[in-house]
Formats: sequence, structure tokens, C-alpha cells
Amino acid sequence: MQTILTQCDILFLQEHWLSDEQLGCLGSVSVEHTALGVIGFGNSDVLSGRPYGGCAIVWRTSLKLSATSVTTNSRRMCTVMFSDGLMKLLCTIYLVYMPYERAGTDTDNTETFQQQLSIIDSLIDLHSDCHVVLGGDLNVDFMRNAAHTGLLSDFCEHASIYSVYAIAH
Repeated sequence: MQTILTQCDILFLQEHWLSDEQLGCLGSVSVEHTALGVIGFGNSDVLSGRPYGGCAIVWRTSLKLSATSVTTNSRRMCTVMFSDGLMKLLCTIYLVYMPYERAGTDTDNTETFQQQLSIIDSLIDLHSDCHVVLGGDLNVDFMRNAAHTGLLSDFCEHASIYSVYAIAH
């Protein structure tokens, strides 16, 4: 992660697999960065095999931004509001476990997908004075004609959010 941090000012990190007790170690990865994250599983969950999920936003402290954690009540996203006094930026990252869409009818995952979009919509409404960056693996391929693709496309159009593609290293 040290190499990646030298190449960016704000990093959206997914699948850190950390527990609540381990989450603080993100802040010690680099003296030049600060981090805020969420865990992907509950402390009372009985895990079989490796842990799962978790996401964080890591940013360079030299940016001199005021950072405020924004409560989402979702283990699927981490949200930070950055401000420099002139501009506010609302950054939200999703876990890689944004519900995927199975072939055919998948009402459980579609309901969860819609719930998460509803949370983001509420955040945007609550922070209407902010620019919005939404990142992560949304498990949608805009080239497919699928229910989740349509839901996300409609949401982005309604919220004036535009898609950009990043290449993972």
C-alpha cells in the first residue's frame, strides 16, 4: 500500500478485512496519511475462514483538508466530508460486496442494492452544498442490460453523477 500512497492524494480502499479492533492500524500505515474506515462484518459475527469486506478512505495530510466522518449506518460504505473552507467534497466508497445481480430474478440483492442507493440519495440531500465523489465496486457493468445497471443509471442521472473508470493496479 505504501507504493500506491505515493501515487495519489486520496485512496479508496476496499476489502481490508480488518476487525473493529484492527481498524486503527490503518492510521499507522503512513505518517503522511490519515484514514477512516468501516468494517464489513459485525463484532458478534462468527466467521468461518477469512474475514470479509471493510472499506476505508485514506488521504494525504498535506492536503490541509478538514475531514469529518459522515454516519451512514451501513457496513457497505464509508463516507468522509472534506472541506478546505471554500469547497466541500463528500466522498463515499462502497465495499466490494455491493450486492451483485444473479441471472434471473434476485429480489433480495435488488432490495439491498436499492437500500444502499437510498442511503446515498439521503446523504446527497443532507449535504446538498457538497460536490460528490462515489467510488468503489458497485458490481454493475454499464454495458449490460440488467436490473442493477438500470437502477444505478437512473440514480446517477437523477443525482447528476457521472461515471468514470479507474484501472486497478
